[in-house]
Amino acid sequence: MDGDAARVTQVLAQLIENASVAASERAEIEVYTQVDDASAEIVVRKPMAHAESFDLVQALESLRAPAHTQGIALATARRLMELQQGSLVARVDSQSVAAEFVMRLVRSRAGAAVFPSVRRLSADSAKAPTRAQPQTGMARRILLVDDNQAVRDIYREALEELGYHVVLAANGEEALSIAECDVPEAALIDIHLPTQNGYQLARALRARHPSSGIKLVLLSGMTLDEDMVRLSKNAGFDHCIDKGAGPHAVDALLRQ
Repeated sequence: MDGDAARVTQVLAQLIENASVAASERAEIEVYTQVDDASAEIVVRKPMAHAESFDLVQALESLRAPAHTQGIALATARRLMELQQGSLVARVDSQSVAAEFVMRLVRSRAGAAVFPSVRRLSADSAKAPTRAQPQTGMARRILLVDDNQAVRDIYREALEELGYHVVLAANGEEALSIAECDVPEAALIDIHLPTQNGYQLARALRARHPSSGIKLVLLSGMTLDEDMVRLSKNAGFDHCIDKGAGPHAVDALLRQ
């Protein structure tokens, strides 16, 4: 198959975790595969209490990982599959009253254990002709703070393709240390971070660099409601964005 084995495993594990959280006691969760000449599907299937309209948007809300888990949000899982030329969809089997999440991967034409669909970007790729250049006056150097490696990789690769220089941090301490050496023009900050949360990190960045003009963007894997927006503004964030909206949404925001 064309794909990154580690990321596919992460998506599959998260689908099983979310299905188990949402399933009733003693419910059986099935995992099976379907393969043809062009693709392979990995299906996670869980029984539903009753037949109902079921689409991916509803599924992402109803089966979103609880805040206490360390897993990735399902919107991010879908983006992970799309970056590998695959997909993640939800469907319902009305006859057996079951909900299914379907991971689809493309069969490798080479037939070898290589992953051509997943691009690896580095400093050497700056000369690539497809790389876009940010407009004059836009934030060019971005600090991305998220404790999930997969999310960091997704955003870094996509934003570098769009012409940004991205520096990564897994927690608040790393982010503050990086900013002390070179204050970024923008910081994308996850809310749920170890040792200190995103709100605390935003306040610390504002306090340490009051005249920097750094643009702070909250990346939320949860539903953005009025309380979250209010708390983010009080903490010093300039903008809030749903993490599942993806890097192109961040690019559009920074271009405003």
